[in-house]
Amino acid sequence: MKSSLLATSKRTLIFLSLAAGAAGCESESSSSGATADTTQVAVDGSSDSADGTDATDGADATDGTAATDATDGADAVDSVADATDATDAADATDGTDATDGAGDGADSSDAAADGADATDGADVTDGADTTDGADATDGADATDGADATDGVELTCEEPGEVTTPTPVCDGSTTTCNVEAFECTRTAKALSCELDAEPEYAEVIVSDKRVITANGVVTHDVGPFPNSGNPNAISAQSYSFEVPVTPSGSGSGQVKYFGILTSGAVLDPGTAETWNDDNGWRYEALRYGTATDYFSANGGSDETFHPDGLGLDCNLAHVQPTGAYHYHGVPTSFVPTSPAVRFIGWAADGHPIVALFGHADATDPESEVREMLASWQLKSGTRPSGDSGPGGSYDGTFGADWEYVAGSGDLDQCNGRNGVYEDANGDVVSGYHYVLTLTFPYIPRCTTNTADASFTQGDGGGGQLPGGGGPPACTPGQTKCCGDGVCDGPETAANCAADCN
Repeated sequence: MKSSLLATSKRTLIFLSLAAGAAGCESESSSSGATADTTQVAVDGSSDSADGTDATDGADATDGTAATDATDGADAVDSVADATDATDAADATDGTDATDGAGDGADSSDAAADGADATDGADVTDGADTTDGADATDGADATDGADATDGVELTCEEPGEVTTPTPVCDGSTTTCNVEAFECTRTAKALSCELDAEPEYAEVIVSDKRVITANGVVTHDVGPFPNSGNPNAISAQSYSFEVPVTPSGSGSGQVKYFGILTSGAVLDPGTAETWNDDNGWRYEALRYGTATDYFSANGGSDETFHPDGLGLDCNLAHVQPTGAYHYHGVPTSFVPTSPAVRFIGWAADGHPIVALFGHADATDPESEVREMLASWQLKSGTRPSGDSGPGGSYDGTFGADWEYVAGSGDLDQCNGRNGVYEDANGDVVSGYHYVLTLTFPYIPRCTTNTADASFTQGDGGGGQLPGGGGPPACTPGQTKCCGDGVCDGPETAANCAADCN
């Protein structure tokens, strides 16, 4: 059920056409040190919407995307969740390496009532609210987590049809070059399989936004296990916090970059490295050329790695723990037409949008277009021998890329100050991150200090290429921890934060 690898230069049009009708890589550390403008100012009190669709609770209520309703002023909104939890460099069994990352949560705000938002301009009227994480599409009622599509309540016997197309990587050096598996199960089918309804809640406690979730996603997913990933999705138990007001210096290494309102965690890094050297970490979305560096194919990497990572239509796969997580822009959870719309929270408390931004960052009436990252391929060739894999910088490794200020629309952490739609659908102005179709895809650093709930555990899922990071040990030595000492003792007991 793999899609064909097709070539095309029109990546934006491709991705939009794939997203239509849908309900929805790891390097070294470095600190950006920048402090973003955290003030979100309502602009003219207006609200941007596309195709007659209001953005509610941070997620589009479009053909399968959850629209949640919270009453009595409660801060917690049940939606769905998913996330991934696993350890850095944790190897998946049966020959598949696991990528770092787990975590989940989704964010949404209290909003919908007596006219809950739905797509295609259809309003849910006469008090038809959607509650407790229920999905609503085209005005259909849904309650207590039951999915509904086109006015038909979904059941375990009739879980609906998969609607998420499979993204086609064009194979160029700037985008992805992997083949993704088609999605095969709807959110309802997954929920029935796991015997678990999606659970998500958030509440503001003092200066923190506390998010809990069970890791059961709200959109179509692929076949897991598959030939590239031997792990099955399972329900999780997560608790994350993000600061209500971001502050402090940036974080160049985090275990998880953030969580989307779909419930899945953003975890761009991989566990696969050239000869166990953390300085040369393979990129998940550029893994199509990874095999060129394996010793079995004439390369210099003597470490065993799988030939593929088994990513699905959302450029996501599963940890050995059963945690489902994203490595790129999730097809099931991006706007179906250009919109600068909140879809989740970063580890430092700043909002996240996908793909788009306004041509004039300060003008909500200006053109909405694809945002370009400011990371470029290095020129020349990599070090060879014991120092590196050799060959031209082609994007296979995170270290193949470098930040070039001003070469795109976004800063080093793939963020910018500007206007966007918040979780309530209101147009506000402030710093936000953008998921992009080109490297780094998902940001590899935070502009302000990441909360500890996103940095604890083994290793880092989002690391800046070219930073410090744990040093590489010489052959025969124990892998390094963040204390910078090779040949230890390097154990989880004395180096719990980032021991490999």
